[in-house]
Amino acid sequence: MKTNWHIISASVAGKGHLISGVPCQDANHWKILNKYWGIAVTADGAGSYVNSQIGSQYVSQNLIEVLKHELSTEQWFKHHKLPDNNEWREIAIKSIKQTLNNLKQYCLDYAIDVQTTGCTLNITVFSVDGILTVHIGDGRACYLNETDEWNSMIKPFKGEEVGSTVFITTEWIWEYPEICIETNVVRSKIKAFVLMTDGMESYTYFTYQKDDNGNYYDPNIPFKDFLNSNHKAIEQMVEKGMNEDEINQLWYEYLRTGNNLSEEYDDKTMLIGIFKSK
Repeated sequence: MKTNWHIISASVAGKGHLISGVPCQDANHWKILNKYWGIAVTADGAGSYVNSQIGSQYVSQNLIEVLKHELSTEQWFKHHKLPDNNEWREIAIKSIKQTLNNLKQYCLDYAIDVQTTGCTLNITVFSVDGILTVHIGDGRACYLNETDEWNSMIKPFKGEEVGSTVFITTEWIWEYPEICIETNVVRSKIKAFVLMTDGMESYTYFTYQKDDNGNYYDPNIPFKDFLNSNHKAIEQMVEKGMNEDEINQLWYEYLRTGNNLSEEYDDKTMLIGIFKSK
């Protein structure tokens, strides 16, 4: 399908996994639904869960199909309008529950303990006129508006212990969905958006800083210099006529071997969507 969106993405094993021989536990998938709408998903498998790479791959693919079905009957979707916040939240949570049930059935079919497949989720339904988001766990997501400002779309969920978060298989998130599952409707013209797992956050965000009292806090502010340089580089490749397979391969190699990135222990996923009007 011809579209003005260019989606570039890669999931790359971190140095820690390369040393230990553990496969990459990140995953990303995306799909253009029509000339107006698309869906993108990133997932980060829990490092301590033996089958989390199965969970991240299955969930990130299945959610696209579930959401595609749910959205197809909505009038606002058909008429290229943004829904109100409650409409979107209802669809988002329903879709995640359905994908979780599908994951449980898949695990039953293949004799896998579903609790070993836990992963975070970061989902956008995107259009040039705005973005719908839902996420479980950590990771980051941001967008470039028409005045060339990068803004965060989500606030990552961080547990009380360093590095802890929640996953789609965490049972108690359904007791406290208002805390554990964040949904947003971004009502702004979109020039680009970015989804990433937490292996990329120290390169792309101002994260943990000290306040005047010496306490750490997370400002959750995108690092515009890094984002702008990569956005510009991808735009230039598109303008030169490079196809997306070529650009994706270069992007994969950059995340794998780039300056400082090659030393990152955690798996790295970064998905960039760029809208080009011509």
